Amino acid sequence: MRAESSKSINLFLAIVLSAADEEITGRKALLNESVLGNIFFTLLAGHETAGCTKGFVLVMLAIYPEYQRRVQKQFDEQFNAHPMEKGFQALQKGYVGAVQKEVLYLYNPASFIMRKVVETVDLVDCHGKSHRVPAGTLALINNPGAARNPNVWKRPEIPQARRTALSNSPALYFNPDRWLETDDRPDDVKNEVPTWQAFGAGGRACPGRMFAQVEMTAMMATLFKNPSLELVVVESTLREAKGMQI
Repeated sequence: MRAESSKSINLFLAIVLSAADEEITGRKALLNESVLGNIFFTLLAGHETAGCTKGFVLVMLAIYPEYQRRVQKQFDEQFNAHPMEKGFQALQKGYVGAVQKEVLYLYNPASFIMRKVVETVDLVDCHGKSHRVPAGTLALINNPGAARNPNVWKRPEIPQARRTALSNSPALYFNPDRWLETDDRPDDVKNEVPTWQAFGAGGRACPGRMFAQVEMTAMMATLFKNPSLELVVVESTLREAKGMQI
């Protein structure tokens, strides 16, 4: 047996190789229990987050049929010219990927990212106040709060009466166009704002990002290639949900 080159190792192979003899990998082997635990975690970690995101994709496209038609148009153009299995990258760079990013921007299922501060740093909050964070501090990064900061991110102009009637729901500001022709950075934010971090960033970024994106794209292709989705709300539900946010 030989160790695979780093370019050809995927996530599951890396986990399996972590249990190999040290003389093969050059690293201390993990216990079998640790390997099985990592495989289990990798398979199930994105179950609720991906499911939640797909649910909001369906709700947003039902609320905004004009965006749903643009998604369907991209599927038609892509699959009429290319085999379905070869269209993922093009779909991600187009309106399908833009819808996914906007849903994760508004309804990120990973509400907080936990990080340990490695060295003392001064941070300025959204009100311009400076705070010194000592080294060793356990920090919780508020993803939804950062993504919805109106001082940084542009929002469509919504009349105050409509915002009040809909409890200022994040769905009011759904705008997939901000993600077109970008590389994980929306086109309407200030330059100092980090790139899109729905899956985290750096060495601790979510290893299942590509799997989740493929899964969401396959779901959207299956549901929107031919059918359309319409939002139907019965009168009793409207009465029961009065004042609730989407």
